[in-house]
Amino acid sequence: MWTPNDIEILIHYHCVPKPHPRCDTMAVKESTEKFLTLGLIEETKSVATMEHTTYRTTQLGRALMEAILMTPVPDTHYVDPRTGEVVSKWKMTPLEKKETDG
Repeated sequence: MWTPNDIEILIHYHCVPKPHPRCDTMAVKESTEKFLTLGLIEETKSVATMEHTTYRTTQLGRALMEAILMTPVPDTHYVDPRTGEVVSKWKMTPLEKKETDG
């Protein structure tokens, strides 16, 4: 099971070649250890600082990130409680909402 914190940390390792800003906290340390154990991240040798290790996503981690990023936004349906009829649907597009008829 993933927590929002886990996802934020994995996104950081996927996008930013620097230590996580909260790398000294227990939550980041635990998530980092979990990701290493699962094979989602690996140490980055060339960007490591003297104080903190840096990480990057592995091929498996990149595949997970791609799956997360490809997850569609759910549709919203408005239903008339008296009849159960769908009165409108909202579909999210990347930059706007569009209303479509039932």
